Amino acid sequence: AVSDKAMAHTGNPKEGDYLKFTYGGWKAQYSYDYSGGQYYLDVDFYLSYYTTAKQEAKMDDYVEDLLDDLDLYDNSDYQKIKGIYDYITETVRYDYDHLYDDSYLLQYTAYAALVNKTAVCQGYANLFYRLALELDVDARIISGDGGGPHAWNITTLDGLWYNLDSTWDEGQYYYSWFLLSPDSFYDHYRDYEYETGSF
Repeated sequence: AVSDKAMAHTGNPKEGDYLKFTYGGWKAQYSYDYSGGQYYLDVDFYLSYYTTAKQEAKMDDYVEDLLDDLDLYDNSDYQKIKGIYDYITETVRYDYDHLYDDSYLLQYTAYAALVNKTAVCQGYANLFYRLALELDVDARIISGDGGGPHAWNITTLDGLWYNLDSTWDEGQYYYSWFLLSPDSFYDHYRDYEYETGSF
């Protein structure tokens, strides 16, 4: 599908999963005309996102400032992953106020997690994805079930992929969901599309 290609994982922190999990949907309208023995079709596509262009510009500024503050650029991949994870689990809080408010779509975004400091799991995962890729550490967002719809990350370290769930480790001094193998990552069940060999 065209949308799959548009949101393919490229390694760019503002593409791939970042777009996929901030994307609200699309609609199309068309009109046609017949002239000179030919039909002319005009199709307009309308895409919607959970954030505005203004919010994304603000997000860029916040990301730049945060990464400068964290100063992880010259660190090992493990130190980068741990630094990002520490920041998210120490700073972001779960957005219980909007948990059942389907009209408040910002709760699903990295913007909400970073700027507002409150989001649901999708926002945590999207923020980790954005920050990891900004530091040249590969990561993906995984959706599935964790007792209800849930999202978490996988990331690479020394050529292997590991699971991590900053939402479930939020506010914890000792992590239970950090850099675990699939066999150790219990109570997380991936959606079908994330059970392929590429994940």
